[in-house]
Amino acid sequence: PGDHFQFDRLKKAFQSLFAGVSKFFPLVLVIDDLQWADSASVNIYQSLFPKRQGGGGGNASWAMEKFLFVGIYRDNELVESHPLFPSIKEIECNTDY
Repeated sequence: PGDHFQFDRLKKAFQSLFAGVSKFFPLVLVIDDLQWADSASVNIYQSLFPKRQGGGGGNASWAMEKFLFVGIYRDNELVESHPLFPSIKEIECNTDY
């Protein structure tokens, strides 16, 4: 219970930081070797991208304005059970990206 609360606070801190900076400056976040990312790290990266509802705008109360995320991974080292795999499939299927 306490760990979940702390993790949510950490995610909100990342969201606030990146949203705040990207309001004033273009921001590029490059993460290399994502094939080594654990589920907690993937969860934080995913929290930076609000899900869309019904093809409209994001559903989050914050917005990224000038933000580019570059994720680099070795596809030959990424298995279907990896926590990043569903995110990659979602991006591949989503025409908004």
